[in-house]
This record gives sequence, C-alpha cells and structure tokens, in this order.
Amino acid sequence: MDYQVEIKEIEAVRVAYMTHKGLVTEASELFPIVFESINHNINGLPFYIYHEMDSQTFQGVVDVCEATAEEPNNPEVKTKVMPGIKVLAVKHIGPYNTVYLAYQAIQKYAAENGFSLTGSNREIFIKGPNLEENPQKYITEIVVPFIEMKAFF
Repeated sequence: MDYQVEIKEIEAVRVAYMTHKGLVTEASELFPIVFESINHNINGLPFYIYHEMDSQTFQGVVDVCEATAEEPNNPEVKTKVMPGIKVLAVKHIGPYNTVYLAYQAIQKYAAENGFSLTGSNREIFIKGPNLEENPQKYITEIVVPFIEMKAFF
C-alpha cells in the first residue's frame, strides 16, 4: 500500500475511556462498556491511545476512547480532555494485523524530514468490524505526535 503521510492539527476533545492492560488485541472488548456508559452519545470516532506496547508480545497499556460530552454512568469509565496536538497522520486501509505498515511509513517520513516522534499515538477507527464485514476494507487513521528537530551549529 502506498501511504500518504500528512501533517495535521488534532483539536482538543473530551473523551470517556477505560484503560486496558494486557493483550492489546483484547482492548476492543471495552468499547461496548464505554459506549453504553455514555448512553450512546458520541461526537466523534472511537479511538485507542497507546501508552505502552511490546511489538513482540502485543502486551501493552491502551486507553479505549469515545469522544463525548456525556458524563459516564459507570464508575469504571473515566473522562479526560485530550489536548490539541500537531501530528503525522496516515490512513491505513486493510486488516488490523497489517497496520504496522502505516507505522513504518510514519517512521520513515519522520526520519526523512527531521521529525522526532513523541508522546502517545492514536488509532482512530473510521471503518471497522461494526460497519464493514471485509477486513480488507477497514479504515484506520494512525496519528503520532512529533516535534521538529533543529540543526545545531
């Protein structure tokens, strides 16, 4: 797949979320809990925030987020405001087990353009199993915060 990396600004957003610790492929099981706790009142796409992730074991710490102004009715679901940030972004079309290719494209772009990747990345689920049966048609936007490295003389 030919990835088009772009620089974009992500606006601040209030989210309801639960933190998953363990096998990251099981994190999606928390989406229904978060969604129900805010009475299905969302104002954006669902997404993950990756705080930690071991690429060999797929163990990690992930926030499972829904953008909302609603106050959760479940005490296990928390809220926070995600600040606006400048990111490198790319859309991945295809199954989740090939999303690493999008991350490689971002890493290559950052290296070629003097950017340093910082902070926690997000995976924004534009079209997934809830909307599309064919994994080849899933659409996931990967966004990674960055800073520009300055040359020192």
